[in-house]
Amino acid sequence: MNVTNKYKIILKDSLGLILFLALGLVSPTRAAPPYVMSPLEANILASLEIDERAVFAAGGDTYIGDYLGVVRATATEVAKTYASNEVAGDQAYYKKSVLLRGVISSVRSGLGNTPYVVLHAGAYRQVQAKLVEGSAERAAQLRIGEKLALMCQGGGSIAGIPMFKACQFADTVGSEAWQRLASDIRRIYAGEVVRSETAITLAVILPTVASLLPKSTCRTPGQHCQENVSLVLRDHERLLTEMQRVAIRLKGTGISLKPD
Repeated sequence: MNVTNKYKIILKDSLGLILFLALGLVSPTRAAPPYVMSPLEANILASLEIDERAVFAAGGDTYIGDYLGVVRATATEVAKTYASNEVAGDQAYYKKSVLLRGVISSVRSGLGNTPYVVLHAGAYRQVQAKLVEGSAERAAQLRIGEKLALMCQGGGSIAGIPMFKACQFADTVGSEAWQRLASDIRRIYAGEVVRSETAITLAVILPTVASLLPKSTCRTPGQHCQENVSLVLRDHERLLTEMQRVAIRLKGTGISLKPD
């Protein structure tokens, strides 16, 4: 079960006001002891990791995607945009980090044995995605008709065909990015200044959800924990009230909740 996508925008949009209020109400202490995650908070974070990595690997909307600043698109959406207006296509995708998803039409070896994948694009011909060096072994396992998500850099279009380069498999990128994101959260709790709004958001959400969960839940990470977290996230009014309280408490210990 994905417990992030449905509520992520609501939480993110509300956090700015909450932090603004917290910053105005509390003066930080001079020396802040590190904030140590409780076992419950650690289990929530581990459960969130399972969900986030799975959804990102499928090309979905995640905190990982926010953290990386990706543009999400299907091959059909990309091809349709370029077919309508190549300038608009370049503005949307050229040189941008794109989480591209689609269905494999073919897998080609490419020049210098650097594979590229051709993705179906409906009525709009095709989209080509060139994989990074060292991808040949995994590319050899791909099959026509298989769904695929790749993290790529937009490369414009050639002869009307949208091109992407430096493509990596989304599950690999998501796993590595999550480790950096989780590290940033821990750095925030240690009193360091972190500029990632995504990390700051999650640093507030974790203790908030933990304080609202029944004590008997999330004893271990996994689906059961995810389901209980989902129930907490549905009570928006209670959640936002508690987020403000938690933000004030964290700020009061000297933790920085400002991205700049």
